[in-house]
Amino acid sequence: MQATAGLENLAESVPKRFVREVEGMRVFLVSGEYVRNHLEIDFTLGSHWVFEDSPYIPDGEVWIEETLAGFDREAIVFHEVFEVKLMREGVPYPEAHAKATEAERKFRKNMLKGGLFPG
Repeated sequence: MQATAGLENLAESVPKRFVREVEGMRVFLVSGEYVRNHLEIDFTLGSHWVFEDSPYIPDGEVWIEETLAGFDREAIVFHEVFEVKLMREGVPYPEAHAKATEAERKFRKNMLKGGLFPG
């Protein structure tokens, strides 16, 4: 889903920092406060371009709240990437989100046990 013309300029002004690429997706840390104040009040933790309520996120990008750190940040990146993969396979958002949340729970438990980040 491409950013709509009206939101493109605002999306370009979002303070963001490239972190890394994960499975072909570019992960950025963004100012959640800026996003909530200027683009979408419901932005929390993270989102991506495939989610229909985030048309302002450019294709191929995953945005993560910059205030997250450590395991919490990694868990949200994992969740968003997992969700994108499901939605690109045609799974509707509510189901993809539920599955990504369950996968995130397992990811967090594994991290607490000292496991390695999957994939």
